[in-house]
Amino acid sequence: MSFDDGVPNDVDVFGVKSRMRAAMFDRGITMSALQTRSQVTQEDLERAFATVEIGNPEAFRVLSLTANAIGVSPQWVLMGTGESPLSAVGRIVRLAWEFVYRSGLSVPDGKQFEAWLRGRFGQPAINANGANELFRNKAPQKLLDIGPLYDNFRREMRSR
Repeated sequence: MSFDDGVPNDVDVFGVKSRMRAAMFDRGITMSALQTRSQVTQEDLERAFATVEIGNPEAFRVLSLTANAIGVSPQWVLMGTGESPLSAVGRIVRLAWEFVYRSGLSVPDGKQFEAWLRGRFGQPAINANGANELFRNKAPQKLLDIGPLYDNFRREMRSR
């Protein structure tokens, strides 16, 4: 295998995307701000997501640039290793988006579900450091906790 063929890796694109989205949420960084900070276009980022699992070196470079622009470790974004830099609400956001991506749900549905979870489990608005986070209910801790919550969310949306 040549370098251009990529390198074997254990990167999971759904994990990468959900960690990146949650870190951006925690830090109040929009996609537009991320593009400015990292000098990476939306197309570059989408191409990186599409090729990171096959070990494309350019994908690793682009995702490392964006992780640094967000202010988190590239290793954490790419592999989920090390201590999570996320607040408690950020961890819920990460779980929500991992569920959305793995389930093939639309981004608009994902945004609604994320907002519903934040409203249910944490304060709707928190500061970038995660200070003053309070939970009214037992917060989900793992991906398996999210499925039943999504079912509750869908039932509530249908009853409106």
